[in-house]
Amino acid sequence: MIVRDAGLADAPVLAALHGAVFPEGPWEVGFWRRALTVGEGPILLAEGPNAPLGLCAVRLAADEAEILTIGVLPAARQGGIGRALLTALYPKLTALGSSQLFLEVSEHNDAAQRLYESEGFHEVGRRQHYYGPNEDALLLAKALSAAA
Repeated sequence: MIVRDAGLADAPVLAALHGAVFPEGPWEVGFWRRALTVGEGPILLAEGPNAPLGLCAVRLAADEAEILTIGVLPAARQGGIGRALLTALYPKLTALGSSQLFLEVSEHNDAAQRLYESEGFHEVGRRQHYYGPNEDALLLAKALSAAA
């Protein structure tokens, strides 16, 4: 598996992958084309020998970064792909001047919460009903350092 920066030609791949990971709210090709053109932050693609496996898109604001989406195909979960995406992301963000990284995760997504906790994220807030009437989002943060 490799993790690489996505390019404009990857927009259809990112849209299909995001739809497979998040069928309840896929982001269309147009979104990915705009995101890759505007360049608000890194967009990473994790690929296996024959197919894309995961993605991560980040938005930068001053010295902070926010993971807009991160996901791994259901069949490929628990294989270290999410961790590989995060590991590839940290040095990119510090090189761009980010000192803090934020993300939202469902209060019901125990596997993702365990990953983020093991990566040094901690809860800094909660967004009520963010994912629906019975599903809050936990707002997590991680301090980034030049050694990340």
